[in-house]
Amino acid sequence: MPYLKVLGLLRVLARPVVGALTALGCPTAALVWLADHAESRTLRHLIDAIAARDDHEARTWLLNAPLDSGAVGPSTARRIARAVQLADILSEEQTDTQVVAQAERLLSRMTGLRDYQPEILNYPQATTTYNAFVARASQLPPTLDHYAILLSVALDLHSGPSVLLDWQPGQRESTCAPSKPS
Repeated sequence: MPYLKVLGLLRVLARPVVGALTALGCPTAALVWLADHAESRTLRHLIDAIAARDDHEARTWLLNAPLDSGAVGPSTARRIARAVQLADILSEEQTDTQVVAQAERLLSRMTGLRDYQPEILNYPQATTTYNAFVARASQLPPTLDHYAILLSVALDLHSGPSVLLDWQPGQRESTCAPSKPS
């Protein structure tokens, strides 16, 4: 297994090495190590393999994973959101700012139209995740990146693919509405 991990650092061998490691039932730590050391162009297969794992180490890594657009397309973003149980994590009383930021990026990626089909429509927890994210969005640091993605999420909720989700009457509107000062 150590030799496979090193071979996986070569871009040309990354995909077959991930397949071999997965077939051998390697520990999640081996995939995480490879993902931490691999080029961003090879991350897509690693992220898919890690998202298929159901353990704490995989979920922790996915919540902090770099979401380069080449590595994480709409369907991968949906698989990550499902694997980490994003809606449940955002609904917890104590939610880390990093998790809120990752949720922001995942929601934004799922609304992308790669393959002409927004993956947000295939994510059963989408409305719950949007509501939980909007409730936590004020925790995000005021950076240009966060503002840009927040704008993208707001536009999607207003007139993007997320309008087609199975919202309860008035739920989408209340999610989009600015909170009133008390």
